[in-house]
Amino acid sequence: MTAALGRKTLAFQACDSGASHLGLLVKDVDALLCVAASHGWVAFGPPQVVAKGPRAGRLVVYLKGPDNVLIELVEPGPEED
Repeated sequence: MTAALGRKTLAFQACDSGASHLGLLVKDVDALLCVAASHGWVAFGPPQVVAKGPRAGRLVVYLKGPDNVLIELVEPGPEED
């Protein structure tokens, strides 16, 4: 990401306070990752399964687009289908 003249470029993570992103509930995270990659979107890492809490079992992954937009893909857990 390029900063405006005289400004710092900040490195942040999608989970940092103040980071804005869209969260999308999807049926197949892995399939959407393949489609997204073909359009220049990059995953922050492999999809992760939520281990505990009210959203346990969900598969989640953050992506960054070519225009620096962040999205979170969330696939419901087996109990939510």
